[in-house]
This record gives sequence, structure tokens and C-alpha cells, in this order.
Amino acid sequence: MKAHCFIKALVLLVIAILSFCKNPMEQSRKATLIISISSLQAKTIQPAISLEPAVFDISGSGPNGSAFSASTEYDTVEITGLEIGTWEVTVLAENIDGIIIGQGIETATVQYNETKTLNIIISPLDGYGTLDLQVYWTAEEVSSPAIEAKLMPSSGDPINLSFVINNGNTASCTNNTIPTGYYTLDLQLFDAGTLAIGAVEVVRIMKDQVTAGTFKFYDLILKGNIQVNIIPELKEAIDIILHGQLNEISAGATMNLAASAADEESGILFIWYLNGESKSTGSGTMVGSDLPVGVYRLDVTAFNSDATRGGSATHIFRVLDSVLWGSLTYSTGFKDGENGITMLGNPRGVTVSADGKNVYAAAYDDNSLLVFNRDSITGSLTFSQYFKDGDGGVDCLSGARSVVVSSDGKSVYVTGYVDNGLAVFNRDTGTGALTFTQCFYDDVGGIDCLYGAKGITISPDGKNVYVTGYQDNGLAVFNRDTGTGNLTYSGYLKEGENGVAGLDGPEDITVSPDGKNVYVTGFTGDTLAVFNRDTTTGELSYSSLFRDEQGGVDGLNGASGITVSPDGDNVFATGYYDNALAVFNRDPVTGALSFYTFFKKGIDNVDGLYHAREAAVSLDGKNVYVTGGGDDAIVVFNRDTTTGVITFSSYHKDNVEGVDGLDSAIGVAVSPDGKNVYVTGSVDNALAVFNRF
Repeated sequence: MKAHCFIKALVLLVIAILSFCKNPMEQSRKATLIISISSLQAKTIQPAISLEPAVFDISGSGPNGSAFSASTEYDTVEITGLEIGTWEVTVLAENIDGIIIGQGIETATVQYNETKTLNIIISPLDGYGTLDLQVYWTAEEVSSPAIEAKLMPSSGDPINLSFVINNGNTASCTNNTIPTGYYTLDLQLFDAGTLAIGAVEVVRIMKDQVTAGTFKFYDLILKGNIQVNIIPELKEAIDIILHGQLNEISAGATMNLAASAADEESGILFIWYLNGESKSTGSGTMVGSDLPVGVYRLDVTAFNSDATRGGSATHIFRVLDSVLWGSLTYSTGFKDGENGITMLGNPRGVTVSADGKNVYAAAYDDNSLLVFNRDSITGSLTFSQYFKDGDGGVDCLSGARSVVVSSDGKSVYVTGYVDNGLAVFNRDTGTGALTFTQCFYDDVGGIDCLYGAKGITISPDGKNVYVTGYQDNGLAVFNRDTGTGNLTYSGYLKEGENGVAGLDGPEDITVSPDGKNVYVTGFTGDTLAVFNRDTTTGELSYSSLFRDEQGGVDGLNGASGITVSPDGDNVFATGYYDNALAVFNRDPVTGALSFYTFFKKGIDNVDGLYHAREAAVSLDGKNVYVTGGGDDAIVVFNRDTTTGVITFSSYHKDNVEGVDGLDSAIGVAVSPDGKNVYVTGSVDNALAVFNRF
């Protein structure tokens, strides 16, 4: 077994005395050392040098000036011909670059015809190391900068650090007289004597090595993210897991966070800091209720009981004015034929994977599915690959219309309106790359209700896929293998058969979060149909329907998109010809709906809903986003998660204030982390990216 990464390596020496003839007393007494080396594996945050021992150099000095030396990367080495007596054994650990990263020294007395066991603990080298810190900020935001920083050991006095301000927006500090060990680094940036922001990190200083840290404090006025990178850091650091963190909270609201150690070690001391100022101790903390609007950094440090291990974690969050919650700012757009983008002709459906790593768009005119990689920090996209109907065996993508990703991230499904089909792709959960696997056609192999395949959804348990057949006035049901993601046809429901109603021109479809109900919009019939779902078999049974201008219902003329709030309390449907968003209350027990209200273009200052197409709700349930195809717009509604009350907030229109890519907006999707909203513009042949606050 080769040596592994360690903080303390155990060196085991087994010393056996061997005779070299039948009467050993006639020979000079010699000994053999069998040295077994066992490295304890440890998860570390890597420093600037490799902390993985590649070679152990073993040396010993014994009686009468005798000595030995050996070098090994394996766990056993045999040394023969040693003098009997007391030996001092030294083990040095070297990394792959030949740098000594640890040592241990012990003695053993070798007796004749006796086996000795010697345990040597290899520890990091004592001495002094260098800390090199760089701090960056935006000069326009911090006009009179000053930095206060200190290193706090587990015991003893703190070490104050001096910074030199460079060029008005950078500062540096280099100190090469810091004793080795773990420290808590507390750094604060001030502007004209007022604290702007602070940061806390656990760092490790190593003998004769440089620990380098970079702090980037940008966009402190609700403009973006702050990212801190620490390079090197801790060997066998405590890996802290945060729970309950939110990217944004509204003013006056609270956020409860908890911290735990990934390896579940007991006796961990957690200390919480807000903008570099100590806040509380313990495994949990609460922030928010007294914080003004702004950007905040919350740090938590962790040390074990004897301070031999340490770690830290960071969470950046914003406190927003409640009227700004969920608002959007245009970021960028991707257009067919520009900057390497291809096969994005007339995009319709768009979705984001549950892990937030990928965005997928279905392009109707190009009969294609496009794959974008997504940066989980910024939400920005990079084009990755595309699949086109008829290329490389890919099928069922002619008139690609809607696209969904399974919650387990293993599968992507696309409807082909012109092909009357359903395409199945396997997804690599690491890279997001796709592989085409299956194609289902209407009227082939007994399959029905895929004629004019449009809407598609997956049950939360991943056991079923449901597809609307617009021309068939029906709904196709598929069973899904949760291991492979492959589908098998199960059956269908059709308008007018077995009492089913509300499927006249079925447009869109969704499943409630509890998996108990399926809801379908009927474009031709101006309806919203309710189905009960057997959570064991996935079978559907017709329950009821709502029709525009009947029973007080409004906003369903040309019923198009449909979605359910994450808490299952509301259902939202768009009315293409009504230029409206209809809102229904949902009974969480029965799944039954009751009409609540509607929003129409031109009423109570609502705008952007001309030819309303699709709707999406943010995962936090605080916003509903609706595309207005005729207004070339994306419309923002605020939602009170306690009462369910919906209010019109704002809208963004194509070619207004720099927005691009929304000409005939159709598809809309919100990222799981709530940072971004993605919209397809079918006439613009574009995918527009918005940042969400």
C-alpha cells in the first residue's frame, strides 16, 4: 500500500532478533528491523504544496556509532544486521517534489531474541511560515478604504496584520514570521471608518511555506456576488455543511441556519460571524430581522476540542426591500447563428436541471434539442451540444416543443409536435451531457394520444411521464423505470371517453408536488381539467374541470400554460386569448381546485400579458413568471407564501432598456437556486437570461 495524505502518520517498527548458526552465542549478536509504515488517510484542503507523502526516509543510529538508512513508499521495509542495544529511529515524510512535510523520532532498545514494537507519530514541522493576502474591491463603492485584520490562534494573543493600500482598490499583506498552526483569520474592510463588509476564514501556516489568500469584495450595493478563494489551507480540515441558507430574504424576515461537520465528529465549537463581526456560538444561528437592505457575508468557523482540526464555511445573502423581491434584471441572450450558437430556430420549451448544472431548450423549426452548461454561481450559460432529428440516429424531435428533466437528473424527455412523438435521452449527472435512447410514435406499437404531442411533465416520484396529444384531444401515460429512465407505454385518456372532459386541444400539463393530481389546460375548450393520480400505480382518473366564463371563472380563454406552486396551495393557468393569468386555490388534501382570481392586461395597471403563454413559479414560492408572447415580455408577479395573495409587480419587454431575445416569448424556467430566469423568444430565435433578486 502506498503512502496517503495525512496529518499524523503511524510508523510501526517490528524488531526481530535472528540467529545465524546453531549456536548464536558463538556469533556477534545482530538484529533485524522490520519497519511497517501505515498512513492514516485524512481529507484535507490542499496547501500550495502537495501534502501527500510520496516517500518515507527512515534512518537509525545505534550502539558504537552504528547506523542504518532506508527509503520506501510502501508499508514494510526490512533492515538486517543491526547491533543489539538502544536505537534512535527518525522518519521523514517527503512529498512528490522532495519537500519534507513531516517527521517523527522515537527510540527502542533491541534485546536479543526479542521482538520490539515502536510507534512513531509523524507530525507537521514546527517553525515559521508566510501568510500572503490580497484584497480587492470596487473603488467607486469604497472611496476611503482601510483594512483591519488579525490571526487568532486557539490559545494566546492574536497577531495583528498590516495591509498596504494599492491604487485605491487593492490591498496586500505579507508576513513571514507567523508560527505554524491553525488560525482564525478575521478581516474587515472599512470605508471612511464605517464597516463595509468582513470575512472570516480558518487558515493553516506551515513551516517555510506560503499560505496565500484572495478576498474579492465586489458589488456591495446589490449588484452581484462576493467570492472568496483561499489557497492552501488545511490538512484534514473540518468540512462544514450549512443548512437552511437562503440567497435572499426580505427586510424584516429571518433566516435560520445550522452547521454540522461532514464527518460527524462530536465536540465541535462553531462560531458565527456577520460581516467579520462575531455574532454567536453554537451549531445554529438566526439572522435577518434587524438587518437593513444590503449584501451580507455570514461566516462560521469550527474547531475540534483540542484545536488540532479547523474549518470554515461562508454564505453570501442579500436583504431586499419586499417590493423588489423576485425582480429581474436582464443579463444576456443567445441567438441562433450568433457567437457559435446553432440549431436554436424558433425555440419553445426550456427547463433547468434540478442540480442547476444545465439548461435545455427545444427548438421547433430546427427540430432540435440544445444543451447549455450553467455556472452555479453566476447563472451564466455556455453552449455545450445539440441533437437534431435524423442526425446520428436521433428521432422524434421534428417540431420539438416541450422539454423536461427528471428530478433525479438521469433523464431528459422532449415532445415532437410534428413527429407526433416523444424522445428519451439519458443524462450524465456529472456533466449534463445527453445520449439518445428511445423514441415513441403515435399509432405505433399500440400507442395513442401522441398526435400533436405538446405538453409534458414527470411525477415527483419519477415513476410516470404524462404527455398531451393536442390533435388527439388526449393524454398519454408512460411508466418510467427509475433506474434507467426508460419508458413503457401504459395507456391514455381522451376527451369524451369514459366520462373524461377538459381535453379539447390539450396544451400544457403539470403534476402537483405531492403527486396526487394532474392538471391539464384545454386550449380549444378554454378549460382546466383536474385528474386524480394513484401515487402507487400512476394511473389517472378524471375528477373535474373549469371552463372560462362558467361559474365565475375568468382568464381561461385559450388556456395555455399551467403550473403549481411548490407548496401545492395554488395552481396558475394562462389564457392566450384572454391575455390573462388565472389563479386557483388548491386543497392540499383532496387536490380539488377553487377559482380565486385573475389578472388581465390593461386591468389594474397589469401589462405584458398579451397572448399569455407559459408560467413558472420560483422554488421559494414567492414569484410567478409569465410570458406574454404578443407583448414580447416576461411578467413578474409577487406571491405571499403565507396567504397565497398574488400581486402584479413588473414586466420586461423586448428591445426596452437593453432587453433582447423576447420577441414572441413562450417558454420560461426558474433555476432551482432562484438566481435566474430563462425565457425563449420564438421569433428572435433566442434564449434570454435574467438575474433574479
